[in-house]
Amino acid sequence: MNLPSLFSGGRLALAIAAVAAATTAVAYAYWTTTATAGSKGAAAAATVNQGATPSVSVTAIGREVSLSWGASTLSNGAPVSAYLINRYPSGGGAATISPIGTCSGTVAATNCSEDDVPPGTWAYTVTPIVGSWRGTQSSSSGVTTIGAATLTVNGSPFGNAAFTPATANATGAISGFSGVGSGGHGENVAYRLDSSTALTGSPTFVGTNGTATITSLAIPKNAGDGAHTIYTLGDAAYNPSQASAAIVIDTAAPSASAQLSPTANAAGWNNTSPVSVALSANDGSGSGIDQIKYTTDGSDPTTSGTAQVYTGTPFNISTQGTTTVKYYASDVAGNASAVQTQLVTIDTTPPSNGLSLTNVGGGLYPTTGPLSDGTTVYYRGVAAGSFTVRNAVADALSGPASSASSPLAGSATGWSHTSSLVTTPSGGPYVSNSFNWSARDGHRPRRRRQLRQQFPQLRQRLHTAGGRLRRRERARRQRRSLLELDHAQHRLQQGQRLRLRPRHLGSAAAARLGRAFVCRWDEQRQLRRVRKLRPSRRERSQLAVRRQRGRRYRERSLLPVRVRRL
Repeated sequence: MNLPSLFSGGRLALAIAAVAAATTAVAYAYWTTTATAGSKGAAAAATVNQGATPSVSVTAIGREVSLSWGASTLSNGAPVSAYLINRYPSGGGAATISPIGTCSGTVAATNCSEDDVPPGTWAYTVTPIVGSWRGTQSSSSGVTTIGAATLTVNGSPFGNAAFTPATANATGAISGFSGVGSGGHGENVAYRLDSSTALTGSPTFVGTNGTATITSLAIPKNAGDGAHTIYTLGDAAYNPSQASAAIVIDTAAPSASAQLSPTANAAGWNNTSPVSVALSANDGSGSGIDQIKYTTDGSDPTTSGTAQVYTGTPFNISTQGTTTVKYYASDVAGNASAVQTQLVTIDTTPPSNGLSLTNVGGGLYPTTGPLSDGTTVYYRGVAAGSFTVRNAVADALSGPASSASSPLAGSATGWSHTSSLVTTPSGGPYVSNSFNWSARDGHRPRRRRQLRQQFPQLRQRLHTAGGRLRRRERARRQRRSLLELDHAQHRLQQGQRLRLRPRHLGSAAAARLGRAFVCRWDEQRQLRRVRKLRPSRRERSQLAVRRQRGRRYRERSLLPVRVRRL
C-alpha cells in the first residue's frame, strides 16, 4: 500500500472542502473515504442542503408554540443528523429560543414545542446540521402571536358599602399565563396591591391553558380612597408572567349643590318669575358622578315616585310662594350624598301700605288714618309743628320687611325731613323720621295759597258777592223788625199793655216802639218764634262758592225781641 498517495489524496480532499467552505455561503461540505480494504483509497465531497421552512401554531397550553418541518438531506441524499431552531421578533432582532420545551439545543426530530414563549409576534427558522457542519438556515415561518397576560378585577370602584367592614371581596379572571408549571398545572400566582402589599386571593395557580377564574380577592379599605393597581405575578422558569388591573376605592360620598338664577335677596325671596334652578355635584378624586335626582314637591328623592333624574339642563320654578326642591347625588361606586333642600320663594305681588299720621304737633289736618294714596295733608304754619308717618305694611307671601320715606321734592321752604329706611320692629308697623315745618312758612295751607295765586280774579268776585249778601241780609232784618213793631203797635191800640226789650232793631224802629208795652203771655210766645230767612237761588250759589274757599258760612236769622213776663 502506497501511504504517501493516500495522504496526498487526503490532502487534496481537505483542500477541496476548504475551498468550498470559503467560496460558497449557502452550503457546507465534508469528505469521507470511499476506498475498500486492499485498495489504494479514495475521497468524495458533499454539501448540506438548506433547511425546510417550518410551520408554527399556538397550542392549547398557555404560551406554547408548536413547530414542524420537512426533513433535510445532504447533496448526496444522505440525511442530516439534527436541526437547530431559532425564534426571531417579527420586526427584526436577535435570535433566541426558550429553554423550556423541546425546541432548545439540537433537535433530532422534525417537530418540537417551545414553552414559556414571551408575549409578542414571532417568526421561526430551522437550520439542518451534520456533526459540526451546518446547512443553510430555512426561510422564516409565518408570524405567530403570543398575547400578553391579562387580569380582570370585578367590583371596581369599591364604594363604602362594599367593605364588610375592613375588606371588600373582589372577583375576576387571569389569562395569558404559562401553562407549564409544577404539579400538573400552569404557573403559580401571587397577588399584590400597588406592587408592595400582598393580597390574599384564590386560586393560587393557573391551569395548563394559562387561565384562571378569581373567586376571591380581599381588597383592604385602609389602602385609602383613590386609584390603585392590582398585580398578579407568575413563577414560570424562563419568562414569568405578570398582569395588572386598575381599581378605584371610593368610600366618600359626593357633594351636591343648587344654584338659583336670578339669585334671591338677603331674605331668600325672588320678586321675578320664573326662577331657574341648576344642580351640580362633585366627587373629587373618587369614581365620578353617576346621577343627580330631585323632586319639586318636597318629597324624598331617594324613594319618591315623583323623583326625576337631572339631565344637566336647569329647570324653572314659577309658582308663587315657597317651592321645596329636594335633591341628592350618587357616584359610580354607589355612595350617595345626603338629601339637600333648596327653597325657591317667589313673591311678585307688591305689599300694601296702611298710612297714618302719628306724633302730631302743631296744626295739621287730617290727624287720623288711614290715609289713602294721594291724600293731601294740610298744616297751619303760624306755629312750628311736626308729624311722623306710620306705615302698617301688609304682605301675604314674603311678609313686611321695611318702609322707606324719600327726601322732600320740589320747593320745601321751611320744611325739613331726613329720608329713612325703617326695618324695625320685625313685621312692622314702621314709623318714619319726623316731618318738620317752621313758623315762617305762613298761616294758610299751601293748597289755598296756590289757589289764590292761580285764580286772582275769583278771590275778588267772591269778596264782592259776600258783601252784597251781607247787605241784603241786613235790609231783611230791618224789614222784619218794622213788621214786629207794627204788630206791637196794633196790640197797643187794642188796649193791651206790653213791656218789651227790643233787640237787633234799627235805631228808627227802637224810637218808634218806645220803652214799655204790655202784652199777654200767649202773644209773648208768638213773638219768640224764630223763622230763618231762606236765601234766594243767586244767594245760595254765592254761599256755595264761599264754602269752596274753605270758609264756613252759617246763615244767621233775625233774633226776635226777648220778652220778659211782668
